[in-house]
Amino acid sequence: VGVDDRAAAYQAVSYLIQQGHRKIAVLGGPATSYPSMMRRQGAQQAMEDAGIRFEDKLYGLSNYDFESAYHAMNGLLARRAEFTALFAMSDVIAFGAIRALVSAGMRVPEDVSVIGFDGITMSRYCVPVMTTIVQPSEQIALQSIELLVRQIEHGAPAQTVTLQPELQQGESVCPCRRNDSV
Repeated sequence: VGVDDRAAAYQAVSYLIQQGHRKIAVLGGPATSYPSMMRRQGAQQAMEDAGIRFEDKLYGLSNYDFESAYHAMNGLLARRAEFTALFAMSDVIAFGAIRALVSAGMRVPEDVSVIGFDGITMSRYCVPVMTTIVQPSEQIALQSIELLVRQIEHGAPAQTVTLQPELQQGESVCPCRRNDSV
């Protein structure tokens, strides 16, 4: 039970594109992570569909933790990669990236818009409030338990259930204000 990571990432990056961003960095999880692979494919497809070239120099890898994301964002900044927006493949990655951006003298969203993924509770209480793709975690848990009980009690076959995530608008994304975005 989960969400379609590829479609959800497509939705996130498409939202950034709708806000006028064309130079979009992506900060992903480990290269061996299946959700990260799917999210990268979705991000890349959204860019390609909008006529934007996915650039490897705007792609960074981290683990799903603050410190790793902080260092990965510093790595992107050290490459002098120019971008107006960031798709972070988890809210935790977004928090680490924002810390690095702020440490480098940048403002979110004025200089760089940031969208996360997961919709963890902290995303609603950080500054700025995170724009994120919310996974319906309560629904995922309930459906998982229901399927497991059916398997145990009735021998029901295993099932795959895909739920719909939703975009939670916050304060971390704004329309692109830079002339060089096009």
